[in-house]
Amino acid sequence: MIKFNFCIGESRNFPLSFIVKFINLQEINLVFNCTESLEGFKKLQYITFSQLQVLRISLPSSKLELLINFLEANGKNLREFYLDEDTKSPNLVTRLCPNLRKLSISLESNDSETLKTVFNDCQYLEVLKFGINLKL
Repeated sequence: MIKFNFCIGESRNFPLSFIVKFINLQEINLVFNCTESLEGFKKLQYITFSQLQVLRISLPSSKLELLINFLEANGKNLREFYLDEDTKSPNLVTRLCPNLRKLSISLESNDSETLKTVFNDCQYLEVLKFGINLKL
């Protein structure tokens, strides 16, 4: 298997440890709509997927440390990264994923420095999609 999609919208604990057996995974799409559904991802955060090139993930921003741990293990190989939540620290993401070609993240409305860092850290970037979080 080279592509894995997973979405859980309710407060359920679903084990994801079985995907460790899919050693050829190149693309992972994960959607977690509540904190309770992240228990399965907690077990994956330190697993290395050596073939992984594309990561699409949506998780509560309060659990960003899980994502950072996952990117420390898998970020160097990623070519595409899509995050549906505000990272609060896109610089950390770009530092962990220097070989990105496509990036989709959220930025604060007055954060031009972060945008500069994204361009500096991701020398191979071809596509950048970003949303602006307006502070009212």
